[in-house]
Amino acid sequence: LFRSLSYWASMRLQTLYRTVSGMMLYHQALQCHFEAQGDKRSRLGLVWDPSDAFTCIAAMQIYPFFSSTMLKHTNIMFNKFPKSLKVAFIDYEDTEMKLAEWVKLFQQKGHASESLEELFAKIHEAKDGTISREEIAAALEGGQIKMPQDVRDKLVESTQVLLSDCIHERQKRRYYSCLIDATCPEDAQGKRAAKYKIELPGFPILGDGKGDNQ
Repeated sequence: LFRSLSYWASMRLQTLYRTVSGMMLYHQALQCHFEAQGDKRSRLGLVWDPSDAFTCIAAMQIYPFFSSTMLKHTNIMFNKFPKSLKVAFIDYEDTEMKLAEWVKLFQQKGHASESLEELFAKIHEAKDGTISREEIAAALEGGQIKMPQDVRDKLVESTQVLLSDCIHERQKRRYYSCLIDATCPEDAQGKRAAKYKIELPGFPILGDGKGDNQ
């Protein structure tokens, strides 16, 4: 009863659910058109699915910041329109990394060292345990920590490679254009993992969308 009442109220207000529901009528219209005029004996008729001809993409730019209630409502829409509804949003990653992440990264590159975590801790002791790439490179090249020269050279080389990915000096985050649908797995909070994730180039400046356009 509560779910039915929510649907009823959403269809009588200016909500995203009402907009998506209206767009999804195209899905029903395509199916009706096929049933009325399509040749069900043809090769297309054997595999016909209106979702192959119609997709509704809703932009939810702040999806990564949704509350549990907002995620629940989004998943209700996915369950209501499982085949044709897609959601696009912008995700991000901090360009600074946790010390433990730097340790793991260097170890993966074959530069494991028993004192590696201690090295990073001495380099940087603030900002909640995060450290920038520039600080890592400067500390290694400046010889702040005693270590064998061959180990230092390897670490400097790896850090320079990491620094060569053309991130703007003022850019504190990497931004990604992402897409999810009903087939994407959910985490414990109901947030879905991106099916497609493409990094946005340059130094993106995010505005207010419709407000900026008008």
